[in-house]
Amino acid sequence: MNRRLSLVPAVALIVLLVAAASAPAKPHGGYLNEKGVVTPGQAQAPAGAIAGPPGSNPVYVAQPTDDGTELARVDTAHNATVESRTVDTGFTIPVVAIDKSTSGLSADGGTLVLARPLSDLGQRTTQFEVVAAKSLRVRELITLRGSYSFDAISPDGNLIYLIQYTNPAKPSQYLVRAYDLGAGRLLRAPVVDPDEAGQPMTGRPMTRAMSPDGRWAYTLYQGSDEGPFVHALDTSAHRAVCVDLDGLALPAHLAGSRLAVSDDGSRLTISRDGAELGTIDTQSFAVSPPPSPGDHGGFPWALIAAAAGIALIGSCAVIAIRRRRASGLAAPGT
Repeated sequence: MNRRLSLVPAVALIVLLVAAASAPAKPHGGYLNEKGVVTPGQAQAPAGAIAGPPGSNPVYVAQPTDDGTELARVDTAHNATVESRTVDTGFTIPVVAIDKSTSGLSADGGTLVLARPLSDLGQRTTQFEVVAAKSLRVRELITLRGSYSFDAISPDGNLIYLIQYTNPAKPSQYLVRAYDLGAGRLLRAPVVDPDEAGQPMTGRPMTRAMSPDGRWAYTLYQGSDEGPFVHALDTSAHRAVCVDLDGLALPAHLAGSRLAVSDDGSRLTISRDGAELGTIDTQSFAVSPPPSPGDHGGFPWALIAAAAGIALIGSCAVIAIRRRRASGLAAPGT
């Protein structure tokens, strides 16, 4: 069934979704309720939105209705709904961090994954819908045993990454799993940093940023036993790197922090309230603190200024001596 969104103009609907995403979370649901993974007692999934690939203007919007979930592709340049379709009740665009960062759209713009939020972490099955992003037609329904939430998707849409909750009593303990859409199955081995093998992954995802090519998913975590870290997930190569942030002077609470990737993808910046907290080299994963006050890119301007000051004082002294001699006065100490 193809319908246009008639109740709310497209851009106005996106504004409403942003406002809803910033609304206070229900306290009884914990951080997974904040994230939208668990929605206890909620019959319909919350609304969600995600922007298209860089350089394009579509935004995908999921809005619960009496008939199901209204999924739409919106042309923000012309404030118009290009395509809309009703999908099954309970599915929405997945949220992947506490700050309401969303994911699910492949970088090539061909695949969109919708998630059905969990009622609790002990439920027996979890479902996801794979949608053709242009036509909005459902291509596949995925049903998995256990409790999962969506995490990321590869640029070509062939691999999707899920968070598997292994202990209902400890929601911050989980595994990162990959699902091969072509093979129609979960890959056996969890995605782990080789240096962290054997250690359970813990922590709360605070915010997310993607590399410009949609390959790397960077997530800032807090609450881990090992301290805050950035989880760098290579969605094409099925590998991960956990980047410890021990060397940075971070605030006790990272709520409100942001990640930003440089245009060439070589640097990841961590900031909060407009202030830089540190950077990560995305090739070596080396962590650097922000420049100190007065640091102008490492060039020794202070030394040059000091040398110039000494030279200026010396010049003034020579000029003074010459003036004294010219007027017939002896210079001090002569």
